[in-house]
Parts: sequence; C-alpha cells; structure tokens
Amino acid sequence: MRVVLVTSLERGGPVEHSLLLARELTRHGADVGAVCATPELRQRFEAAGADAAVIPLRRTLDVSGARAAMRFCDGADVVHGQDRRSGFWLRLWPRARRSPGGRAVRVCTIHGLPDPYLPPPVGTDRPALRDRLAYPLLDARLCRRADAIVVPSEAGAALLARIGYPRELMTVIPNGVEVHEETGPRAGGAVGTVSMLEPVKALDVFLRAAARVRAGRPDTRFEVYGTGSDEQRLASLARELGLEDRL
Repeated sequence: MRVVLVTSLERGGPVEHSLLLARELTRHGADVGAVCATPELRQRFEAAGADAAVIPLRRTLDVSGARAAMRFCDGADVVHGQDRRSGFWLRLWPRARRSPGGRAVRVCTIHGLPDPYLPPPVGTDRPALRDRLAYPLLDARLCRRADAIVVPSEAGAALLARIGYPRELMTVIPNGVEVHEETGPRAGGAVGTVSMLEPVKALDVFLRAAARVRAGRPDTRFEVYGTGSDEQRLASLARELGLEDRL
C-alpha cells in the first residue's frame, strides 16, 4: 500500500505527528511518501523511511505548489493531509490516480479548532464575517469531499461538529506517543512541555496541574520550553502558585 502524507508546516505538532506516523507505517510494511516544506524535513522523513519531496505550499492559494504535490501523489492508495493548508488542496483537487487504476482515498487530520472559534482570549464570542465564511461555510463543506476526517479528541470532534463540520465523517484517533521502556515516574523526575508560549496553548493549565502534582510529589520538577507573548503572564502565575523553586 502506498500512503502519501502531505504537510505544509515547517515545524510544530502536526509535523512531528506526521514523522512518527511515517516511521510506524513504514515499520508495518507500507510504502510511504511525504510532501514537506523544507530540505531539513525531507531528511527527517527519509530517516523515518519515507520517500520525501520538498514542495512548499507557501500560502493557501499556492496553485503551482498544489499541482506539484498532486503529481507527487499519483499512484498512492491513500493521501493524508496533516494541516489546514494541505488539507484544503487535498479536498479541492481531483482524487489522485491510483495505480493500476481507480482513485486514492482522501484522509484529512484536523489537529485543532480554528483559532477564531476557540474560547476567549484566543477566540471571540462572535467570530468575524470572514471567519464565518472561511470555516463553517467553505472549510466545513470541503470536508465532505474527503473520505475520512481524523480528529485527535472527542472534545475537538464535538466542537467542530457544532460549527458545521460533518460529524459522520469524523473518526477520533488520539495522536500517537512514542513511549520508551525506561519511561515512568521516578523520584526527582521532571515533567516538561515544549510549546509556543501563546494563549492558544493554555499553558496556565499545565502550571495549575503542576501545583497539584507538587502537593503530592514535592520532589518533582517541571520544565517549560518555548517563547511567545504569554511568557510574562505565565512567569507571574508560576510565582503565584509557588512553583519558582521547582520550575
């Protein structure tokens, strides 16, 4: 089986998920291809066992990039879009030709809600007209051209369905996590997160959870890596929660 993963991002959770998926699909015997944005990512996909091509989709309406990606997908049994930009083109273009005949199955993963539809302070109580046109009307309707929509959580599926995405096409599959044998709680261990320090990531939830964990496991350390506009607010919250010496 030939599976092509299509990504347009240079970094982030969907990219890391795609790399893990490429490696595991290869391990299970699939012939994996990958469309990616940079030479560095091509090297990483190739190390995961995929046949990778650098085809940047630099903007939503990157027609030339979309055509190149579509040509790369010819012969695939499954074409899997991993972010909104790649998913847009995957659903819009004709089905890739499958070898020796027929058309490829189209799968899209929606890793999160559109930012305008997240709760404040990230989103708003009433999204702008442009966002109402872009998501409930255009994006949600294009989803009906896919054979399957993958969502990583039941909460995400429910919220997407609420704004018009087709719930009947959604399958909830939590993101895979690579767990090593030595992973497990231990005295003096650390719990960390790598993330943009932005409100959309809700790292205040991580800090409040850390304070609760510390109450029962006072030897645990916590680590937050990243940069962003929320850095000072999070530092202030950490002080309020009494985490300065353990964070």
